[in-house]
Amino acid sequence: MNRKNWMLLVGVSGLVLVLAVILCSAWDTPSVHEGSQGQRYVPKEEVASPGDVMPKEDVQVLTSVVEAELKRRMPLYKEWLMAAAEVADLSGDEEAKQTFYYMATGGMLAAPVEQGFVVIRPSPEPEATVVLVPLIEEDAKILPNLVHHSHAFALYLPEHRSIVLRTNVQATKVWKGIVFLHESAHAMAYGTKPYDHQDVKTFCEKERDVHTFQNRLVEKIGGKRYRVAVAEEIESQKAEAKKLGDVVGHVIYGRQQNYPIMDDIFGPPLSEVEADFRATQVWIHAAFTIIDETFPAEERENRKALFLKVLYAERGMFDPSTGRLR
Repeated sequence: MNRKNWMLLVGVSGLVLVLAVILCSAWDTPSVHEGSQGQRYVPKEEVASPGDVMPKEDVQVLTSVVEAELKRRMPLYKEWLMAAAEVADLSGDEEAKQTFYYMATGGMLAAPVEQGFVVIRPSPEPEATVVLVPLIEEDAKILPNLVHHSHAFALYLPEHRSIVLRTNVQATKVWKGIVFLHESAHAMAYGTKPYDHQDVKTFCEKERDVHTFQNRLVEKIGGKRYRVAVAEEIESQKAEAKKLGDVVGHVIYGRQQNYPIMDDIFGPPLSEVEADFRATQVWIHAAFTIIDETFPAEERENRKALFLKVLYAERGMFDPSTGRLR
């Protein structure tokens, strides 16, 4: 079976006991509380508004920037927003509808400039807490790491209260909507109750919550055939554990490179990024289900967060010297 050549540990397995113990104790890192050095929450009143990033004498220049950027980025913003609306409607999911409404009424459209982000369309909601930034290829001059990010086609940046949308990466409408709602769920969680987003444990718990939401959305849209895809991955994981003598549920093996049934359900992906996102979706959903089937109710949610922690650590997202996100 063609799988990624690594595995994730969510518990103790005899042959990999040391790694499993490290995983299970990894939450025990110093946390930085509100007010400590390097930790800062941005209150609502500090969210950027038109003109905040430029001196007053440059207001005329700002106006021309706003007009030009609005013309370029508004269609891109609408494309993502309408994709999210379609997913919320297709799924009939109440949380998806609430998340979409939060973004549709509370999101401010913005563009990157050298000094930061400039808002080009204020929100109808006076206490807006989310800045939406559709990125285009030329933005790489200012934000190269975001425009050319390898793992995602949208990202929520809590330190800026912003969602960046990589419009240079192609994706089908449904998956664009799913991704937008995923990042919007993060934005709504942080916007309504800010948290220490650089603390590893908190970060993984928030990701677990949003992946649980995403699993439900994809299952509602994909229906029976999607459930078959997840069930097949679960059986594959169990077979691999039996072959290697591991305990089912204590080890999650690396993701398959692709799941052809996903193309049958949703049509072919429009980019490698979308294909990777789809495959990861099946794998994470299967892993969460295996954890639910294996562990007592009181352990499950923590195990899921630990599973994600190992995945993100593999991507180099954590600073081992501080125990926090890079």
